[in-house]
Amino acid sequence: MALAGASLGLLLGAAGCGEVLASPADSPAIATADRLADSTQVVPAEGSVTSAEVVADARRLLKLSVAPEDRGRVGRQRIEAARELSRLGEHALAQELLSQALEDHADATEPQDVRTRASIRLAIASTAWRLGDHQTVIHQARLVLEVAPEALDAPRTMATHQLLVRSLIECDRSEEALEELRTFRRSSPAAKRWAADQSLALGGVALSGRQAELAMRSFELYSELLPDGDRSGDAMLGAAWAAASGAETSERADTRLVDFIEAFPGHPDVPHALAARARLLSESGDREAADSVRAELLRDHVASAAAVSLLNGWAVTERGTWPDPIREAWIRRLEALVDDDSAAAGSVPPTLWPGLLMAAFTATDDRLWQAVVEALLSTDSDGELTAAALAKLAQEQAAIAEHLAVDLLARVVELTAPAAGQPVVVDSVASGPVPQGCEAASRWAGANERWSLLALVAEQVEPPTGQEARTRGVIIDRLLAESLMQTRRAGEATRWWEAIRQVWDCRDFETTLRAAETAVAYGRPEAAREHLDAATAGAETPFQRSLVRILEAEMAIRDARLDEAREWLERLARESETAPELRPRAQWMIGETYFLQQRFAEAIDAYRRVEAIDEQGDWVPAALLQSGKAFEKLGRGRDAVTCYTTLLSRFQGSPHAEPARDRLARLGGEERLRR
Repeated sequence: MALAGASLGLLLGAAGCGEVLASPADSPAIATADRLADSTQVVPAEGSVTSAEVVADARRLLKLSVAPEDRGRVGRQRIEAARELSRLGEHALAQELLSQALEDHADATEPQDVRTRASIRLAIASTAWRLGDHQTVIHQARLVLEVAPEALDAPRTMATHQLLVRSLIECDRSEEALEELRTFRRSSPAAKRWAADQSLALGGVALSGRQAELAMRSFELYSELLPDGDRSGDAMLGAAWAAASGAETSERADTRLVDFIEAFPGHPDVPHALAARARLLSESGDREAADSVRAELLRDHVASAAAVSLLNGWAVTERGTWPDPIREAWIRRLEALVDDDSAAAGSVPPTLWPGLLMAAFTATDDRLWQAVVEALLSTDSDGELTAAALAKLAQEQAAIAEHLAVDLLARVVELTAPAAGQPVVVDSVASGPVPQGCEAASRWAGANERWSLLALVAEQVEPPTGQEARTRGVIIDRLLAESLMQTRRAGEATRWWEAIRQVWDCRDFETTLRAAETAVAYGRPEAAREHLDAATAGAETPFQRSLVRILEAEMAIRDARLDEAREWLERLARESETAPELRPRAQWMIGETYFLQQRFAEAIDAYRRVEAIDEQGDWVPAALLQSGKAFEKLGRGRDAVTCYTTLLSRFQGSPHAEPARDRLARLGGEERLRR
């Protein structure tokens, strides 16, 4: 039914009411300008003119004073100019000319003049549509239909109705649009099809706007206009959605959904209808029936978007034991991820992993837990998914986060040779490198100071060799070595730092400093010297240089070069370049040099200066403990007791508290301690 047309002709441009709306090229709207040209019999001028000339002529016509006897002629000129302006996209100026043309024909009474006025009004509606002025479209279209319906032929009458409907929809006057669509009941088959499609679109808009009753009437109008239409299934389902949204009772909505599923079993929205049924039944308290419908959905349409949405929603909201259909479908989906069967698995949104882990843990469902962990490790190519899951779990369920970290760290042990030279033990997750999720768990444990977890792993594996370099990775090895340092097992960490530097060729300052620190305290002197020289060469900042000088002093103490060590330390304690956090340590070590030389009074004086530098710092309890020991050596038990009790009262959580308590007990201070 589409008619040819120029600028004013394609009345129904982008309506924005859904895909069922006709495009401008296919619109059955009348080509108003061409119709106007036909009805007024205006002959275009010969020759071509520029757009600027057309606009200039139009503005001249706007300002032209017209005698009554010339109104008809000038009116036709204004109509023709409006046509040309429309072709140029000058719709606002065209609108002004058409309004003047309408005034030019206001007093004419001949039938031809009535038709001309109707055509002009329709042209005004057309330009208003293009300008987005839908209120004007509604006003002019209704005037045409109410005042002079006989002035339009059938195609133009239909075009006017269509303009009116679309503008009513654009203005959110949906009730009026629906009433207008009802006028198409006696129209031609083509017009009925258009109106039926509009009713579907209107129903969708109403559903989105939570106007369930309006949506119901809109979808039912489609069935009334086209009982056997191609989209009868859509209309039937739309009515069911409207019923479920409150237009009818939940029982009636469920009946409508069942009728739709039975009438259109091959419809692509059947899975969504099943999911809607399950929700309705669950909300009404019929859990058994709801589970049965979910089982049908997951059995017959497991790859559908509705099934995936159901599973995803369950993972987000449901804790405790899941119904068997949900649980088994999730396990199959997760196993498909491990098997790299993306078609069967679909993607699992990153936000779902914490919910899956919480659900499996809460239900103590080991099979589901293992399926989730295996799939997470298989999917997580860079460790980000695991890191995000651990962070979320730590916020909401810290115990589950730690459980996951323990599980993943255990896999580090499984994937690493228990001793150098033995074959690597590989589980089902990966062959070769440790999964990135395990590395993420190691990072999480370190960042959250779960050093004991990492230290347990370090106990069961060997420092890196060429073999571990294939499997474990430098980041995990460094964290394992650091865990031994943090759990006061620096002696065991010596081999680790040495191996990390050699196997991974780590020459960064932090690793070199750790290697030097452990070698100075526990390693071979030549190794300590090598690492110290490397650390000295790599130190770039004053803080780094201060750290190396502290170790140089410790090396001198180890070599019994106590006076030399003290000179190093005294310079560190007074130099402005020394970082503030290192001054208390240097001062404490000065006391240690005196203590080792059995110069206990001078040691006590040096220890006391630690508190003057940093009253609440970590080195104060160490200084109090050593001061107490020095007082004991001098036979001043009362002063020793004062040091120990001060330590216990001010620094109860310090690792030095326990030895202070033991020494206090030996000095006969148990009763004081109990009080």
